Amino acid sequence: MLSIGALARPRFSLGIALLFTSLLASHALAQTPRFEEGSCPFLVIAPEVEGETVFCGRLIVPENRAHRSGPTLSLQVAILVSHASEPAAPIVYLEGGPGGSAVMNVPDVWTRSALRLHSHILVFDQRGTGYSTPSLDCPESLADDVDDPLRACRDRLTGAGIDLRAYNSRENASDVADLLEVLEIEAATLYGVSYGTRLALTVMRDHPERITSVILDGVYPPHVNGYDEQAWNGYLAFERLFDDCTADDWCDAAYPDLWATFFAMVDALDTSPMVDDDGTAITSNDVVNDLFQLLYDTNAIPHLPSIIAAAASRDIDAWFDAQDRIPAGFSHHDSDAYWDALDERLLWLAGLDDLEDLDAFLDTLDDETYDALIAEAAGDVDDDAEGMFASVECIEEVPFNDLDLAIAWAHDIPEQLRALTDGVIGQFADCAIWDVPAADAIENEPVVSDIPTLLLSGAYDPITPPSWGDEAATYLLVSTHVVFPDMGHGTVDIRPCPTQIALAFLADPWMTPDTSCVDQLGPPEFWVP
Repeated sequence: MLSIGALARPRFSLGIALLFTSLLASHALAQTPRFEEGSCPFLVIAPEVEGETVFCGRLIVPENRAHRSGPTLSLQVAILVSHASEPAAPIVYLEGGPGGSAVMNVPDVWTRSALRLHSHILVFDQRGTGYSTPSLDCPESLADDVDDPLRACRDRLTGAGIDLRAYNSRENASDVADLLEVLEIEAATLYGVSYGTRLALTVMRDHPERITSVILDGVYPPHVNGYDEQAWNGYLAFERLFDDCTADDWCDAAYPDLWATFFAMVDALDTSPMVDDDGTAITSNDVVNDLFQLLYDTNAIPHLPSIIAAAASRDIDAWFDAQDRIPAGFSHHDSDAYWDALDERLLWLAGLDDLEDLDAFLDTLDDETYDALIAEAAGDVDDDAEGMFASVECIEEVPFNDLDLAIAWAHDIPEQLRALTDGVIGQFADCAIWDVPAADAIENEPVVSDIPTLLLSGAYDPITPPSWGDEAATYLLVSTHVVFPDMGHGTVDIRPCPTQIALAFLADPWMTPDTSCVDQLGPPEFWVP
């Protein structure tokens, strides 16, 4: 059988086609794990061509490997062919969340990734997420008429026979090992972001045999107690923002004493919220949590002082205008090729041949049917499986944390930031509802490995701070940790410097990569009027 490794030849697309044919023949009657070829569920947009530059299929695995005769899962996989004439070992991307969909981001993210200059990229939706089935998405969370959405979701999933205990990092890591096995990939690089770094570390611990190098971007090691630290880490990100603005002459002149402005804004909103045009109140907690989320986004960070100033002015239009200035990420929706691909998919779904007939057909649909058809044609899927998040966090993170300690830590931060404990308190309450048993103690212990590893952190990252990269690197015997002073959560393909360092690492993982580009970086260039 051909392996992905054979695709290093220039005629790589033929190699993948032969690989799929061979896999189907050898696994057609096999037990799990097995791989099944299939069409891509997302729009394949020119210049990508399904079956030549992008291939899709599904990995079939046991739900619970302790009961292999039980139910199976079907995990969506996409393979993006490298642009290199002689690709190196393929890269397996591990999405964050937990609960995020990796495959839905293929059109906007992975088709354009600089990492394709080096390797083929394997992207898959982890168990319970995205296009994989069964899904642990909880649409109840969006329903206005459900009193207890998480409990309703749990009851529905367990009533369908889903074993919520099986949706955890250990099983997830075994899925990665099975993917490499069925595709006969003998050597691979893992690239994880956020929770994906925790999953990568679990693979390094449990299934290291095929892993030759690892990139951890926004590091979440298993031995940190994330909920105990969450409010404190958020405070440190705010502190960096205020300190950097104060040290910047232009920012300090435009937004003098930003700490005081922020404190006064929160205090004012405590007693008198802003109100938007729909009559919805925007409270101090809303603003603090919105700002916390914006600290994830490297493109948003330069605009945060102006957003805080707008909130302090209580001008709702200025508040929204300041956020509208944040540059949007790339979207294929802005390209003619996207709409051409969407039209082709709609014609196929409607059984029509002519665009005029399609327009006439769409005009006959009510709004709900029209929206559903467009979503099906575009391959839309919820990118946040709340049930997968609940299972992973309630099995292997929350049991090793202490809510009283988390609240005690929060007493050491300014009162105006105490809203950062809301998510922590809420997660402990959610886990009481989700009711899954705690993992073994190993899931709260450091991973020790000599696999070459590159760790990347944004100095502004409020959720996986640079200190966690340092913690993980302590136990990774061949590792380099790089911190970018102007970035948030996730770095590769967002800015040139981390991307350049990642490519240098991939070229020779046993050599310390050149990180001199970091010396040219500094704090964000803040937006000023």
